[in-house]
Amino acid sequence: MDNKEQPNLTDLQMADEKAAEDFLFKQAKVELNIESQLLPPTDVWQDIEMQISVLEKEPQPKYSLSKKRSITWGISMAASFILMSVGWLMWSNFHLQGQLQQVILANQYLELQLERETTPTFNQTLLVSKISELENKLYYSNNDKEMLALLMARKKLIQQIIELQKEENHEYSI
Repeated sequence: MDNKEQPNLTDLQMADEKAAEDFLFKQAKVELNIESQLLPPTDVWQDIEMQISVLEKEPQPKYSLSKKRSITWGISMAASFILMSVGWLMWSNFHLQGQLQQVILANQYLELQLERETTPTFNQTLLVSKISELENKLYYSNNDKEMLALLMARKKLIQQIIELQKEENHEYSI
């Protein structure tokens, strides 16, 4: 081999290497092309468009988000009101039961005072008949407030009977 042929071989090798490098550079440039990375392939794009068209054809929900919130707010307010009402009714019933017990005890005390006296007068007999009418109403009463009112009236009548008995005792002592 001549010295002249050696540079030619080197030139050929360099030319082949340069061509290979150019080819690899062009491939890398195509692979690194930003536009090809941003856009999906056509079949994927067609699937996306088909799904969008299907979603557009579906009926829209009846209630929007603001209507759902207002319905939820209304339901929560109604539940709060019901809870407060039940709590108030329970407290009121408890309070009424305490008053009823106090009136019953006062009536029992007054009845014990009545039993001490043995001979009733005409006025006392009229008051006793009124008391028995109240007791009949009390027996058939279902409402706690009505029962409380009847027991209070009964208490007043019994107190009147006791006062009449005391007045009669004072008449004889003069």
